[in-house]
Amino acid sequence: MFKELTDAWSTVEGKHDIYLMFLSEEEIATSEKWIDELQQEYDGAFAVYTKYDNEKQLIEQNEKEEVNRQRMMEL
Repeated sequence: MFKELTDAWSTVEGKHDIYLMFLSEEEIATSEKWIDELQQEYDGAFAVYTKYDNEKQLIEQNEKEEVNRQRMMEL
């Protein structure tokens, strides 16, 4: 699901950049608040995903080490 979120965020960023080309300086300042809020939401989701992925990798590494220890004990 995170990949889908990242793809969607990339689409939003790209379309927002195009949208900005048609705005005045005043309108851009107003528009930036909206995209900044979205950026913060995405950054929060990225932090959660990164923490989850790191923990998952650590668990997988520990499981592999445990399997290796058990194999060594069988020898």
